[in-house]
Amino acid sequence: MGTGQSVILLTGASGFLGTYVRDYYSQKQTRLICLSRTIPDSPDEHLWVQADIRHNLPHTLIGQVDSIVHLAAAINDSPSHLFQVNVLGTKTLIDFAEKTQAKKFIFLSTDDIYYTSSPYSQSKKDAEKIVTSSTIPWEIVRCPTIFGHNDSRNFAQLSRFIKKSPVIPLPFKGLFTWNPIFAGDVAQHIFELAQSEPQYSLTVPVGPEELTFRDIVHQLIRHHRSRTTVVPIPILISQLAFFLLSIFDFKSVGNKLSDTFKDKICTDPSVRIVPYTTKFSEVFFRTDE
Repeated sequence: MGTGQSVILLTGASGFLGTYVRDYYSQKQTRLICLSRTIPDSPDEHLWVQADIRHNLPHTLIGQVDSIVHLAAAINDSPSHLFQVNVLGTKTLIDFAEKTQAKKFIFLSTDDIYYTSSPYSQSKKDAEKIVTSSTIPWEIVRCPTIFGHNDSRNFAQLSRFIKKSPVIPLPFKGLFTWNPIFAGDVAQHIFELAQSEPQYSLTVPVGPEELTFRDIVHQLIRHHRSRTTVVPIPILISQLAFFLLSIFDFKSVGNKLSDTFKDKICTDPSVRIVPYTTKFSEVFFRTDE
């Protein structure tokens, strides 16, 4: 690390978004301390430290870190595991930040807290309370659904379904609207927050498009050159399907699915909406275009 250069500790460094953040910092010729449970076989130019945020961080890092960017999270896990990683893991990092007198703590949250009452969104709410109650200057990023290449969640499952299935149903006719954000733009947003003066702010980075789910599906069909047939499911039938799921001992499944198929456009006046420019079609374009 260069003399006088801010040293940033990045958690979740080996994950989908963490990879984009590392690449963005590399483009800016800025090295990170990357925290991960496993070290890549071929590490990049960043400094890698093996650690689990559920436990105390290495004492050798105390006094070496100026700011922390906390991306690491559990998503599709049991409530107890979500609590261990997302809540207690954040508390461990906040305790470390206070010990090392960090200048800023940037926490990646989710806009799911507006739309769902799932254990995941609750764990993020609880983690946010820990961050905002700390003595460290903080920035919270409530991120919409992220898209990009090498994704293992988000749109990855939808992409796999489109590539393999001859038919894809669209609950509620696919007319519900999302505001997805490109992972590279999220990386830029995090970099800009890290460079700015502490503002104790809540931000939501958004892409330039409000897309219906049907728009997204059709674009992915074009991208994969798939022959998948789209079948819009009327609103009443969709509502009935989720109601039946909730009755026949599938309540959690029904709630989880119904949370997915709804409008997700942030209108919270307490947050700062930050627009970025990368369109969904610029990332998932047809290879023969």
